[in-house]
Amino acid sequence: MKRRFLTFILAFFITTPLFALKPGMMAGDFALQSTDGTEYRLSNYKGEVVCIIFWSATSPLVKAYEYRMIGLFSDFALKGVRFFGIASNIDETPEQTARAQADRKVPFPILLDPESKIADYFAATKTPEVFIIDREGRLVYRGGIDNESWANHRPMKHYVRDVLDQLTSGNGTSLHETKAYGTKIKRKENA
Repeated sequence: MKRRFLTFILAFFITTPLFALKPGMMAGDFALQSTDGTEYRLSNYKGEVVCIIFWSATSPLVKAYEYRMIGLFSDFALKGVRFFGIASNIDETPEQTARAQADRKVPFPILLDPESKIADYFAATKTPEVFIIDREGRLVYRGGIDNESWANHRPMKHYVRDVLDQLTSGNGTSLHETKAYGTKIKRKENA
């Protein structure tokens, strides 16, 4: 019994990030390469609103949400919001990700996180799952694009749009966390 308990505790600490970013915390810097080989560093966008979407080449829910993601990009990129997709699924190759991005005409950079380190840092569990960082570098939102779910196919709340509206209008925003609706990110231990 003791051995099983110790195994559970050890497994919990190995698979649960101890220092996951939470709303209200300052985002640490990281750099990832995009599907075209360009390196993007978060600190280069200090002073700008950054919208990070954990993205997948194969998730049917990412495909279903794609038009909403592209709509958000179209509406807010001109207002200075930077959009980045992050591909963290261990079973998706860089070539597969680049091909899906091109085929589906995703207009924002998709960054490659092959070991899920950035997904772990953000404690991202789903695709799509959104994280919004304000101009000061603070995480102000994490969660779903809207309130669509298995039970609710007509979203009534547009979380990301509302937060970006507040941030780009200069009104600031309160900290938000909602449930993400999506496909589980496949990491090494659960691939």
